[in-house]
Amino acid sequence: MVLPLIYMVSCTSEQAEEEVDCSVSPLVLSVASSSEAACNQATGSFALSVSGGQSPYSFNLNNEINTTGSYSSLDAGSYEVTVTDAAGCSENITVSIDNTNGVNLQNLVITDAGCGATNGSIEVSASGGTEPYSYTINGGTSQQEPTFSNLSPGSYEIEVTDASGCSSTQSGTVLTGVSFSASVEPIINQYCIKCHSEFGTFGTIQAKSSNIQSRTSSGDMPRDATLTQEQKDLIACWVEDGALNN
Repeated sequence: MVLPLIYMVSCTSEQAEEEVDCSVSPLVLSVASSSEAACNQATGSFALSVSGGQSPYSFNLNNEINTTGSYSSLDAGSYEVTVTDAAGCSENITVSIDNTNGVNLQNLVITDAGCGATNGSIEVSASGGTEPYSYTINGGTSQQEPTFSNLSPGSYEIEVTDASGCSSTQSGTVLTGVSFSASVEPIINQYCIKCHSEFGTFGTIQAKSSNIQSRTSSGDMPRDATLTQEQKDLIACWVEDGALNN
């Protein structure tokens, strides 16, 4: 008698390898010191302070990595530094260096773009220096209005220039705005948590977010159901935003 072969897909095959939960001892970043820059001169500087995580730490500014967290010879503008600890956990901090006696960007008001949409906007405000001001985004055409619309998700650099030629820049990120609690967590709870009990904590979901995106996008997860394209897109957009606890 020939016995039929029976194939079963179990939750055991779904278990993923352990990853570090960066929420257990999160990195805490602060600016220890900073100095302003003279107009259109690279004379600014700042130093960062870090606690939490696992030392030693590395600091990445524009793909230049050091282990001190100190930077000098900087123009006026905003600088985003990524700090990574020995366990591979990372956190970002943005530091602003002002012009001493020139124009400065005060803040950026950013509107989310939506998942798969281009509804984002950035509104800026400037002060100091000599009016009128002109504004550019990502080195594009100069304009007098301080608002940029119809933006897709991504990183943008805004530059303001005053009538005397003094300039300052700030970087901002337009997000999709997908909410974890409202849009992603219900998908995880309905389709994934029965085979991934570790997904009961946000820290684990966040640590595995890239893997979750890859497997749901390819259809490899969940094994016993099929997500809609909208559900796959929501997960992908949430991960693109940085897997935020929002």
